[in-house]
Amino acid sequence: MLRIIVLLGALAGAIFGYRHYYSPLPLQSHFMATVPVKLKLLPDPKVRSEGSDQISLEEVTTQKNSKDPLVLTAISLSTAFDTYDEQDILELALEDMDKLGAIIGQASRNKARVVRRGFIDYQGHKGYEVVYELNKDSGKEQMIQRVFTHDNHMLMLIASYEPSAQREATVENFFASLEFL
Repeated sequence: MLRIIVLLGALAGAIFGYRHYYSPLPLQSHFMATVPVKLKLLPDPKVRSEGSDQISLEEVTTQKNSKDPLVLTAISLSTAFDTYDEQDILELALEDMDKLGAIIGQASRNKARVVRRGFIDYQGHKGYEVVYELNKDSGKEQMIQRVFTHDNHMLMLIASYEPSAQREATVENFFASLEFL
């Protein structure tokens, strides 16, 4: 009988440990308003939209809580002056990544170092990925940016987090949830 109780206690501890440290956080579906895509984000996204006759910008940001360094962001941009297509993705390889990072403001403030960059193929869409290592006061963080074009919009997905098994699994689920409609 004592063995069964010890076994059940060990099993409960293992399940708790997995859920607390390794299991990805639950994500909820979100449809972007300006571009026909669906993705999954943390609950309670903050949505910011700006637009005029010439430009439209939509930013959706989620964070588990203000103290957790896991931030998931989706940005959609369209303009009447440019047509965004796959050629724009090809030109990203020639761009200076420091300039692109400065546009968002993250990379220049946090002493970013480009770890990896290159083309990716996702659901038949060519994209471009840049992985940064950020040196912050609280320690090292990673930031992953993926850029796609779809329906004449530039779509940028960004995940910023301190590495841990749970956060990395959540970030993988975030990027894998992208659906082009």
